[in-house]
Amino acid sequence: MARVLLENLTKAFGKLVAVNNVNLEVRDKEFVTLLGPSGCGKTTTLRMIAGLERPDSGNIYIGDTLVNELTPADRDIAMTFQSFALYPHKTVYENLAFPLKKSKMSAGDLDKRVKEVAGMLRITHLMHSKPTTLSGGEKQRLALGRAIVRRPKVFLLDEPLTNLDARLRADMRAELKKLQKELGQTAILTTPDELEAMTMADRIAVIEQGELLQFDAPETLYGHPGDLSVASLLGRPPMNLIECTLEEEGKRSFLDAGAFKRDVSDIQDLVKAHATTSDLILGIRPSDIFLRKERISVDDIQSEVLALEPMDEETVVDLRVGDHLLKATVSRASSIDVGEKLWMTYDGRKAHLFDKKTRQTIS
Repeated sequence: MARVLLENLTKAFGKLVAVNNVNLEVRDKEFVTLLGPSGCGKTTTLRMIAGLERPDSGNIYIGDTLVNELTPADRDIAMTFQSFALYPHKTVYENLAFPLKKSKMSAGDLDKRVKEVAGMLRITHLMHSKPTTLSGGEKQRLALGRAIVRRPKVFLLDEPLTNLDARLRADMRAELKKLQKELGQTAILTTPDELEAMTMADRIAVIEQGELLQFDAPETLYGHPGDLSVASLLGRPPMNLIECTLEEEGKRSFLDAGAFKRDVSDIQDLVKAHATTSDLILGIRPSDIFLRKERISVDDIQSEVLALEPMDEETVVDLRVGDHLLKATVSRASSIDVGEKLWMTYDGRKAHLFDKKTRQTIS
């Protein structure tokens, strides 16, 4: 069993607390990503699991073994870095064989294992090449091969796709996910890229300033973020965040965003029970905003089209709604022009409310 368990893990560098009391369990054969901006503590967490950094407090288990005092070589893990860390003077074959050299594996078994991994990664034809002659994707496959060839209990991947171009990064995401499932081994990957995390991970651990904010399946994080940081981190384009206040008129409650008001009487008891003040933040995904030429509902809000950003199969529409700048997504076939005045509404069932003071999710 190759689960990874972190208990109250803490690491500081001087006055900077890089990892703050993190508790996390990665299940056997699970693919988990540590997601967060640069400097949030995700790489430090990975390095502590690998044994390259020593925690100030807390425990690390790999399987059922407490590994705090074990050297990296004794933890049965393999780690890849965004720099690839290949031996430039060795051939592809020699790079793949190197991690096995210290084992008691016979020459025949070593050769078989190297060729098996090379075939799996489609780099057999490069066996006699040096890393300096390889493309970025080939170098990445070779770096992964060096991790795979030992068949460790756990793969640790520190932003392995960062140095690849966008097209190759997309291809490698799919390949890496497929490879991990075929091998059936536990993997932990760090990334600042939410799309990378969403498309690859079984579960995502969102980290900010050394603290674990939420650990859940991608669809849960997207649809039910635990706080404002998680909500704003996930989604392209990002969630629209609108400051507003809760106002009561008789038995009804409204969100007042200045440019518009929205009746929220159906959730007023929930809001009152969890909000610390009347100052709230309304979160709306761009995909949950709807635009039309004519007003047909009392909830429709007038907006002005500021810009159009064509993407793959949709267009991102930049809108001005009073003092608010919002984004919506529409079909590429939509006939919308810059400067046009449109009526906007949003799906209230999918909108999110956050306490402005605590940043916690209310609904």
